[in-house]
Amino acid sequence: MHDITPGASGSINGYFEMTAANGDIAYIDWHIGAVFAPGPDGKLAMRYNGAWQIVGGTGRLKDAAGEGTLRMEVASATDRRFIFDGDVNAKP
Repeated sequence: MHDITPGASGSINGYFEMTAANGDIAYIDWHIGAVFAPGPDGKLAMRYNGAWQIVGGTGRLKDAAGEGTLRMEVASATDRRFIFDGDVNAKP
């Protein structure tokens, strides 16, 4: 879901599903704040930063805990790149 006020700020949030090599799944809740700031050319550019946390899972990730920071970059006119950084502690 997006809530953007052009030239000012906004917020973006959603859910992400991460599948491990063995098929176990982690469900991640994420939120990004969007802020307009001057870019190198002096024009306003959107900056996207936020946070994520694991809210559920299957298999070894059923009781996993994890959280971290999130950054979104504009890859093209139609694509976005999400960079998740943080820690995940899966059940052994």
